[in-house]
Amino acid sequence: MNRTNKTRRNFVQAFIPLAALPVFMRSNRATDKADDPTSEIRLKPVYEGSALETKFIQTAIDTLSANGGGKVVLAAGDYLVGSIQLKHKIHVHFEQGARLLATPDSSQYHPDSWKRVLYGFQISYIEISGYGEIDCRAGFEEIQPPVRPPYEATSYVGLSYKNTGAPRPFFLHDCHHCKISDIFLQNSGEWSCYILASTDISIYNIKILNRAHSRWTDGIDIESSHHVHISHCDIDTGDDAISIKSAKRGTKDSTSNVIIQNCVLASETNGIRLGTETSMDIYNITIENCLIKGPSDIAPGPFSGINLTNTQGYANISNLTIRNIKMIDCRAPIFIALQAETQEYFDAGKIGTLKNILIENIDAENFVEKDQPDLTSVIVGSSKQPVENVILRNLQFTIRGDDQGQGEEMAEVIDSFSSVKQYHPAPAKGLYLRNVEGIIIENFKLREKSPDARPAIFKNNVIGNNY
Repeated sequence: MNRTNKTRRNFVQAFIPLAALPVFMRSNRATDKADDPTSEIRLKPVYEGSALETKFIQTAIDTLSANGGGKVVLAAGDYLVGSIQLKHKIHVHFEQGARLLATPDSSQYHPDSWKRVLYGFQISYIEISGYGEIDCRAGFEEIQPPVRPPYEATSYVGLSYKNTGAPRPFFLHDCHHCKISDIFLQNSGEWSCYILASTDISIYNIKILNRAHSRWTDGIDIESSHHVHISHCDIDTGDDAISIKSAKRGTKDSTSNVIIQNCVLASETNGIRLGTETSMDIYNITIENCLIKGPSDIAPGPFSGINLTNTQGYANISNLTIRNIKMIDCRAPIFIALQAETQEYFDAGKIGTLKNILIENIDAENFVEKDQPDLTSVIVGSSKQPVENVILRNLQFTIRGDDQGQGEEMAEVIDSFSSVKQYHPAPAKGLYLRNVEGIIIENFKLREKSPDARPAIFKNNVIGNNY
């Protein structure tokens, strides 16, 4: 598969207004020494992928770091590597044609790397740039039958895959003032670009390509981090293209001030998923000017274009803005759910909050095959804690229409892993609303390609609505 998809890129450039946007990130060059030839080390591959070259790259990084920082330039060619530890004030630049090939030998990865090729721990002012790539060469084994949601829906081809232990490209843990740009990450065994407990992170114009029908092959995962800016990225994955989480791995911190702009996101599960893991709060999230669609090598699109859930833990999620989004073949454009993680949590009233959500200017078209049904967009809270303060403005959904009759109201879902498929078939063809307090709907248009007898909007226990 080609690294870039000019058709998709041209489309999103036509759709997205590329006017000047507010400056979010400071200019965070890795080091003032980056352009000083005396603080630059240029490397060329010695073995062209036939033997490990980890130590040559690591020695260059260590040498520059010991002298105040600098730039490591990787010339074109193949470098077989294990884990490479980034250091304070280091800039790694890939020249065109430079490739880091991940070795399958697990002993070549430091425990702190979590089996990542490039990783940083408690460092600042680093930069990764250039038009090279990191190829993790993941291997997968077939799962038969496919497993729990959302993966069982790959059964239309009769299989799904799990990682056989392949490495992953990139990991920052407790790092600050970092920039990643232009690099190509592919064939990751699991999360490709993982940002944990870090601040002031810029991810610009990177490309990610992972296998479809595969579990955990997320593109970018942001967890317990603050001031993260993701823009102009092209991500094509089997699992979530971008995922935002909080404090699943003991960091005891929230996630806040994340901006996602001008991206092309292809996924088999969710274009953007927020809140799967919610032990701590998530707030001030903006997602705008993006195209969301299905993976390029299979027909069905993601279950949800935008997935906002608070179902693991009982955190507070608030101040979410989603606007100017084009969706193609997203079976449910919007899924918003607040529910208890377990029956014990439900009985004790341990349920978080999900509130202050603005979604506007969404154009969603679903053209998937007849055996892959439309999934209704859902906004559902718990009977003990509603979703609060939602504004839906200028939404246009084009659905195939399934002629499913009226559908039925459903029992409350209590599950730590929430999916829009749990609400199929819904008693509405456009929007299913339940346990919502304060919702405004302005200019909602629904078009059908074939008749569907269900109402456009179905509501149950919706308080303070205006539409």
